[in-house]
Amino acid sequence: MNKINEYKMAMISIFEEKYGWSEIQAQKAIKDYDFQNAVKKCNYVALHDDPEVWVDAIYDWVNNRHELLEM
Repeated sequence: MNKINEYKMAMISIFEEKYGWSEIQAQKAIKDYDFQNAVKKCNYVALHDDPEVWVDAIYDWVNNRHELLEM
């Protein structure tokens, strides 16, 4: 398994434990957030951040996006 996939698996575990999301919900949020491209643009910074920082950012992004859609 490559480093990016290991990092994503860590993020999925955090989503499951911290927010009670399923693995599928977490995978979809990570994909919709376009995490893969963010890592490609700034690999050094992205993979050296604590995965929980990314999880919290993605969680906030998902919730804000849904709030905007409801307006």
